[in-house]
Amino acid sequence: MGEPVTVDEFISRHKADLQQAGFDDQFASFVYFLLSIDGGDEIVYEKEDDIVVHRIDGCRWLIQVKHSVDKDTKMTDADSDFWKTIDNWLSLYNFCNTDKDKCDFLRMGNRFIIYTNKIVANAFAKQILELRSGDIGSVRPFLQNIEKTVSYYSVVKSLLALKEVELRKFLMRIEILESGDPLENLYNIFLQKFQNPTKADLIVNELLGKMLQEKKRAADSRVELKYLKEDFLIANKGILNKVGDESLSSLPYDENTILLPDDIKQWPMVRQMEKVQVIDMNNPEDGRLVTYYGFWYCCENSKQYYYSTQLMTPELEHSIDDRAISYWRISHNKHHQKVHPNSNDETKNDAGANCFYEMMEKEIGEGLRKLQVPFSSGWFLNLSNQPNSKLHWHCDWKNE
Repeated sequence: MGEPVTVDEFISRHKADLQQAGFDDQFASFVYFLLSIDGGDEIVYEKEDDIVVHRIDGCRWLIQVKHSVDKDTKMTDADSDFWKTIDNWLSLYNFCNTDKDKCDFLRMGNRFIIYTNKIVANAFAKQILELRSGDIGSVRPFLQNIEKTVSYYSVVKSLLALKEVELRKFLMRIEILESGDPLENLYNIFLQKFQNPTKADLIVNELLGKMLQEKKRAADSRVELKYLKEDFLIANKGILNKVGDESLSSLPYDENTILLPDDIKQWPMVRQMEKVQVIDMNNPEDGRLVTYYGFWYCCENSKQYYYSTQLMTPELEHSIDDRAISYWRISHNKHHQKVHPNSNDETKNDAGANCFYEMMEKEIGEGLRKLQVPFSSGWFLNLSNQPNSKLHWHCDWKNE
């Protein structure tokens, strides 16, 4: 599988054309958060804030995008963007009509995010950060000290009007995320989410072009531009499926950190492996079980990931199952040609083990949607782990 173009190459190829088409930092940030959120979440463009995320658990993220065209710009104590953002969130809070609405606005899990490419050099932002350690004692004196000495005194006055608990909860929701170049971030999150597809730059460019058209239609029709994550993935399945125009790569995992389930000895796939003596459960020094369990873990983890991105479907899974069973049947028949019901245990074990080892090295499919080792190895193991599975290694297993 090839390598995707680098971030620098992506920027040089596409940034000018995207900007000419109306793609700005705020919309790049919107797409970045869209790719970052989970299934069940919804994201809205330019409603209560620049970007609003409604989480599936009922929490809400209010996101203000504050970017400067000048490199190395600092967000200082006098930064008007910073204080206007605080003022906007305070206004939303004060618009709450009931105590319950105010409580919901400040609920745990809500986030008030300033997403900026500026270098944060802001004393009040530092005060907010220190709240994470539970120290609010210095916040109110700090605000009182600067209240009458700054142009944004009205915002400071509104903060001081909050009760102690309100002030703490409000400030605890505030985060400042330094974004760098939003388009770079967008491309990087795409690479991360979709496992570095070779055609990433072309896919992202096509996807952004489509989304810009949707943004324009929403503006012309004066309707909200919003996406439910699952609906977005389904609506753009045709574009995102191009990610899979190559082998389905396995997600990385570290065998050294794997913990075996307590009931692993009862798993059918483990009992099958023990039957043909490719593992020795009585030997604590035998590390092969961890290796093969790692294959299974890799398969299940990768499969769930591809389902979450809509690149794996039940139809595709059934197709891979059928292909894997076909490969197994050919191998099983080959290695058991000279094995009969009355053959000795050594002959039966050897035949089953040879079939097992061949399948552990076997890729599933060819061209599009090909599964490679260890994803494919885990797929065979998972099939052997199913109740009444067709796939077995020892010729007598189906009779047990």
